[in-house]
Amino acid sequence: MKLRRLLLPAVFLLGLLGLGAWAYGVFWPVVDVRVVNWSGAALRGLRVCFESGECAERAELGAGRTWRVPLEITGDNGATLTFDGLHGMQHANAYVTPGMGVHGVVRPSGAIEQEQ
Repeated sequence: MKLRRLLLPAVFLLGLLGLGAWAYGVFWPVVDVRVVNWSGAALRGLRVCFESGECAERAELGAGRTWRVPLEITGDNGATLTFDGLHGMQHANAYVTPGMGVHGVVRPSGAIEQEQ
């Protein structure tokens, strides 16, 4: 009997926690470096480098997938995103600073947009 009385508050609390996690993910500011692949095809040979010389690489990022780049933003820096198949010197540059990261979004057209 006691279990039934605890069930409704437990479900309510779990729902509230889920809603809070969703709101955090949607409305919180971007504080990291991510690559979002909305191109409809896998991206190969991804590379993100900071001007300070730190780089991270990933062999492949599937369509509809997101990569949280494992580089910590410790100071003001420039960041460059490149991957295989880009024409000539095409790449994306962004400025990152602690507390303000960037998400590089690869669109179906192949264009790279930045969300800060």
